[in-house]
Amino acid sequence: VDPAVAITGGLALVVLCLVVAGSLSRPWGYPAGWVVQGLILLSGLVVHAMFLIGGLFVLLWVVGLRVGRRGEELHAERWAEVEDPRTAPPGAAG
Repeated sequence: VDPAVAITGGLALVVLCLVVAGSLSRPWGYPAGWVVQGLILLSGLVVHAMFLIGGLFVLLWVVGLRVGRRGEELHAERWAEVEDPRTAPPGAAG
């Protein structure tokens, strides 16, 4: 692969990852995250090692989504137990 193509494509993916990471609080953030994961996997057509690296990133993305969802459920359960919403549950940090 031409180094200019590799550097340009790699930097574009890095910038895209950072933009999408910052936009996960928006409604389109998670679908955009899946698109970025697909683009990283597709970069394996140019550099074959990216199939492995992209696969690892997809795995991390899926695990992060599952763990994050479970954490949100636990947080909601803990706050649901609070009688006075102005007071935090014992041991809650925010």
